[in-house]
Amino acid sequence: MSLFGVCRHLREMGVPAPRGGKAWSTATLRGILTNPYSRGQSLRRARALPAPEDPALGHPIGHPHDSAVPLPPEEWTFVAQVPAVVSQEQIDRKIRANQNS
Repeated sequence: MSLFGVCRHLREMGVPAPRGGKAWSTATLRGILTNPYSRGQSLRRARALPAPEDPALGHPIGHPHDSAVPLPPEEWTFVAQVPAVVSQEQIDRKIRANQNS
């Protein structure tokens, strides 16, 4: 089944989309299926930026983790193993099928 077919099937089954709507998009489904968490891996994929320092006060202002910078995949670090929703083989097979169609 294509990603579009899976989206249609989810809608027909009445499964709400992640944000509560009725319509699933192929982009949303692809994002879920390619997320390492769906394969059972919790990874640290971003680095927190330090809070800016106030020169007058001499210490950081705001929260220490107000924003984060995405890391390239080679810098992701393993955090924990979680139950997999889908196997890496299934994801790769689906992506190849969609690229060939």
